[in-house]
Amino acid sequence: MIFLCSMSLQAQLPCGISCPGNATISVPPGTCTADYNIPAGLFPDQNQCSGAYLQLAPVVGVSMIPENLNPGDDFNLPLGIHTLNFRLVDNTGSIIPGSQCAVVVTVVEPLNTIACNNSVQISLGDGCKATITPDM
Repeated sequence: MIFLCSMSLQAQLPCGISCPGNATISVPPGTCTADYNIPAGLFPDQNQCSGAYLQLAPVVGVSMIPENLNPGDDFNLPLGIHTLNFRLVDNTGSIIPGSQCAVVVTVVEPLNTIACNNSVQISLGDGCKATITPDM
């Protein structure tokens, strides 16, 4: 008796993300925050990473970031330097090994605009007058 057996092997590529470079973005005139658009390369290839989704670790001073990020999502960052720690998570909620990425985003004021300052205090002189000039 002869038995023939056939087997096919398929290589499983590792699930990962393409980490973009650091970014510098400017706030629009008259505002103190800027929109950061999440680069498409961070999102998992669903053919390679079925059920995986992108998360962002909490960022100090930033709220309203959804738990699971989707292509096209963006969020506001205040002026300053922010380290954004992205990671891929599988359908059990575990971080996928080797799928973490840190991006430094620097939010700056555009040149020749008024500086954002939400706490201005003014003292009046003896004549009850004060001169206010913008910081440039």
